[in-house]
Amino acid sequence: GNYSPRYIELERPTILSEMREVEEIVEEVIMDNLHTAAYDNTDSGLSLTILGPTENIAKHIDRKMIVDYVTTHYTAPRMTMVCSGGLTLDQVHDLAQKHFSDLSPVSNRPVLKSKYIGGTATLWNSSMMTAHAHIGYPVCGAANKDVIVLQLLHYYYGSYRREMLPQFISQGMNSKRPFAPDLEKTQFFYTPYQETGLMGYQLVSVPSDSPSGSNSSTLADVFEHLTQTIADLVEKPPTAESLESAKCAYKASQLLMADSTTNSAEDLGRQMVHFGRKVPIQEHFEFVDQVTPQQFSQTLAKYFDGVRPAISTAGPYGALPHYDALFERSEER
Repeated sequence: GNYSPRYIELERPTILSEMREVEEIVEEVIMDNLHTAAYDNTDSGLSLTILGPTENIAKHIDRKMIVDYVTTHYTAPRMTMVCSGGLTLDQVHDLAQKHFSDLSPVSNRPVLKSKYIGGTATLWNSSMMTAHAHIGYPVCGAANKDVIVLQLLHYYYGSYRREMLPQFISQGMNSKRPFAPDLEKTQFFYTPYQETGLMGYQLVSVPSDSPSGSNSSTLADVFEHLTQTIADLVEKPPTAESLESAKCAYKASQLLMADSTTNSAEDLGRQMVHFGRKVPIQEHFEFVDQVTPQQFSQTLAKYFDGVRPAISTAGPYGALPHYDALFERSEER
């Protein structure tokens, strides 16, 4: 690449502009804060934002830093080239030779071990119209097959949007959760890495005009319902029928991900990075079919039982639950 000082200086305002755009996306900020709360920043870079601090971008990044970074991380063993669509194997090989033949064949990546510490990050903003909470648990790396079992939790618990209430309460144990009129959505997320991952739920509520502090219970109630659902599943496995329903929903989502060449290429690249091979869909589904209610319960216990999740919140002060109070409610049950 061309890393001349002139081009580096031209790029600084572009990155700072991109940073400002990212900071305007609430979900991005909350997820960055969740990683900051979840991981120790002395063991890996998982607790740091992708773009880094403003001062570093504006003043400190230079040619040597960029060259060192590229030499360390952009090596052949750490890259995968994926093509999907109307290309022959010879054409793909020629493209790889043309564009990537000068990459180092040796991985220079230092060994990093992420250390989960848990905790909370709160961004109070009285001008926000919605209150947000991300709740994340530390789980295994992406290549571990436990991830497939863990993802069935999403299809058991379900996701919710205000306009989809009937569908939501028909899934799993959701009919046991009292309806909160100011709850906007609950949405599952899973952020995978090589040796770890964060898995949990994003909660969003629309605070009412009631006095400050009186509607913080909405997010707290949903958090309590979520943690109680997990605790119940750890203590008592789900019925075979409910787990089978979750499996069917999971398999349908996997098939939908392969509905275009772009999605197919992305999925193939992910598999090559994590597993070193393409996993046939039949093999994938056979593993899902073999998951028993007892295995599902034991896997949840392995990663969730007794673990305090990391929590990142943003919104008006009165609409946000407090970290310690959340667990006091859970422990009082």
